[in-house]
Amino acid sequence: MTWDDHEVENDYANAWPQDVDVTPEAFLRRRAAAYRAYYEHMPLRARAVPTAAAMRLYDRFRFGKLVTFTVLDGRLTHTGPR
Repeated sequence: MTWDDHEVENDYANAWPQDVDVTPEAFLRRRAAAYRAYYEHMPLRARAVPTAAAMRLYDRFRFGKLVTFTVLDGRLTHTGPR
């Protein structure tokens, strides 16, 4: 399982929502609430606990020598203002 941008808003990027009428500050508050709810309702590790509008939404899982899965969300390369 990995994060999907629809958990907050479709096609957001960093601190910028899809809706141009929403301020970045309001969007980051909504994003922080969505991250908190996601963390509280999904089986995530403690290191993924959100801080404000930032959350670690990537990880790497190795299964012996067989396979390595890299799970990430490319929209969060920068967390924006806090």
